Amino acid sequence: FFDAFSTSKIEKNLWPINTLISLRNPDRPLIRYVTIYLIGYVVSFSGLYIFADMLGFSHQLIQGLMIVLVAILLFTLQRVWVFNQSLDKSGQICKHGAP
Repeated sequence: FFDAFSTSKIEKNLWPINTLISLRNPDRPLIRYVTIYLIGYVVSFSGLYIFADMLGFSHQLIQGLMIVLVAILLFTLQRVWVFNQSLDKSGQICKHGAP
């Protein structure tokens, strides 16, 4: 009984990790998730370098703008590319564009 309970509890607690790293899923959501955050860092640092260092704008202003812009970028890319699931008419989870 304890073995079944503990295994079930462990599997339940690891569900989000298993969802991201699922080896049966050829899309590899974890790789897409990490890629998007790397893109966010590159955009943020590039914006700071170009506008604060090269063009001389206030780094506080640029950092504030980059926080907002990168947050919008990350939200959009995650919604479209990483977690692109929705419910079909019968309530089942499906990928966007699938019936």
